[in-house]
Amino acid sequence: MLKTGTAETLISWLGNLPHEFVAGRDLLCLTYAWALIIINKEEEAKYWVDQVELRLSNPAAKYRDEDWKRQLEVEVVAAKGFIGLKKQSLISMTQSVIKFQEIMRQGSIFLLSGINFNMGGASLIGGMFGLKGHLHIVEKEYLAVYEKTRNFIMMPNGYIPIMMGEILFERNRMDEAVAMLAQGSREAEESSAIGGLVPLTITYARVLKSKGDIKGAFAVVQDGEEKLKKMGGVHLLPILSAFKTRMSLETVDREAIDNWMMRNCLDIFDNPALPNIFEYFTLARVLMAKKAYENCLLLLNKIKLFAEKENNLLYTLEVHILLAMVYYLQGHTQKAMGVLQQALKIGEINGYERIFIEEGAPMAALLRRFARSSYKKVSIEESAEITDSKDTLLQDKQDIYTEVLVVSPAYVRRLLKLTRDYCVTVKAFGAEKAKTTGGAMEKMALTKREKDILRLLDSELSNAEIAYTLDISVNTVKVNCFNIYRKLEVRNREQAVRIARELKVHTT
Repeated sequence: MLKTGTAETLISWLGNLPHEFVAGRDLLCLTYAWALIIINKEEEAKYWVDQVELRLSNPAAKYRDEDWKRQLEVEVVAAKGFIGLKKQSLISMTQSVIKFQEIMRQGSIFLLSGINFNMGGASLIGGMFGLKGHLHIVEKEYLAVYEKTRNFIMMPNGYIPIMMGEILFERNRMDEAVAMLAQGSREAEESSAIGGLVPLTITYARVLKSKGDIKGAFAVVQDGEEKLKKMGGVHLLPILSAFKTRMSLETVDREAIDNWMMRNCLDIFDNPALPNIFEYFTLARVLMAKKAYENCLLLLNKIKLFAEKENNLLYTLEVHILLAMVYYLQGHTQKAMGVLQQALKIGEINGYERIFIEEGAPMAALLRRFARSSYKKVSIEESAEITDSKDTLLQDKQDIYTEVLVVSPAYVRRLLKLTRDYCVTVKAFGAEKAKTTGGAMEKMALTKREKDILRLLDSELSNAEIAYTLDISVNTVKVNCFNIYRKLEVRNREQAVRIARELKVHTT
């Protein structure tokens, strides 16, 4: 359950047991602790780890043998180390790591089991390994500790190289990002770690997309979906579906967007949670594209509260970016500039780039306006509305102006140039789509019999049932299916039906 992301259910079960029953059993205490660590309840997790540690320090406590007692000592230190990491207490984490190194090298049974630490799903940057998006801390301190201890803390599972691939991509260092993602892919597959598979898939697809290969990006996501199904990660498929919807927004595939809106179970009145935060961000983008600005703002403000509660810098940055875009589209330019300034300062300190660039034309317009106006000031009242950051201590509520969060002009100019370049790439998506569609129509030349069969493939009939309906042999159905797949350049029935719907072949 810790591996497949059902920690909350596990916590519910353990919570229904008598307290003394759980507290008196080391493995139940540790299981409870790891489940709480995963869902960001570090203080509660510490309580259950302390129960085990207290027994270990009691000379009268009985254990089946010394090896088991030693293993429990390892489990306590490993759990405390991750609690320190979740709390972004690098001193605490380092102390645990040092102690861990002294007492054993055989590994934690919990860590070796392949726990899914990535409850946010789409990004490791926003999770515990990325210190919730505080990348300047990750690079300066955390990675050095990790490199010294990775070989005996746990077996390689791809989390760190995949996260580094994300960071390098965010920095626009594409070749280095791809190399790191490749290393992470090998580790993840060897350890069957599904927690890294989704961010690996999304980041690699984003790399291809940045180079104009939108078709390749969709293929990577499809491959990721197949791997998730094989590895027991079906519960993570909605994240990849949401990512495909984001790409559909860029290719202006309205049918795909509308299909996602009908299929998802999201609502603007919901309270976003960690496992589905990526989907809610996607919903906000769809609402923005549909010009449902008020609904979009309602949802974004809910996400903003969640991000602040979690102290998650990545989500705070993303929500500020989207808020700035919505305000600008509504004509509230002053408000948009203030929120954008907050986002740019966070981005500059932590080295974020692609998160701005991939917003395309709306972001280019915002950055151009920001650069032109040399916007460096924002009113106190607007600052209070935008953020409660410690960087903007509000001592006077009067409507006066103050210098806050000055952003480097060079950073803004760089983002503007890269965003404009990306806008050219996005335009190429549309051209490629039109070209592909036209080429496919020419290649198709489906016969009447093939079109009849293709229509019935969409009805989910078996080959035998299709043969009976059309009064032909099953072998004839198979031969025609082979020709259909070849002409549509697909591999199976599901793909053929999807392409037929996109190109409206089944209606001709």
